[in-house]
Amino acid sequence: MKTSRKSKKLAIGIDLGGTKLAIGIINQDAKIISQEKITLNFFEQDILQIIADEIAKLYTIHGKKICGIGLVSAGPMNVEKGTLIHPTNFPGWKVVPLISILEKKLRV
Repeated sequence: MKTSRKSKKLAIGIDLGGTKLAIGIINQDAKIISQEKITLNFFEQDILQIIADEIAKLYTIHGKKICGIGLVSAGPMNVEKGTLIHPTNFPGWKVVPLISILEKKLRV
């Protein structure tokens, strides 16, 4: 059964790097609908707040069509707990509970 474009679910993809944040929307066919790259300065910015703000913008635009969020970063990462563990790109970060921090910032 074909699904119309209007009813397709979307997902947010996030690539958290040491110097940039890439965030975008993909559809069920794995086609990029929109994307943005943001230059980061690790020592001067609240990176997790920037991620939360970008997610909130995408939810404002796409709403209930968004069915999930995926995040990649230099790790290691504990996927089950949603934590980034001593990431090589972020000096001084130890065990960072990404999921719980973002949930609090987004109030979900």
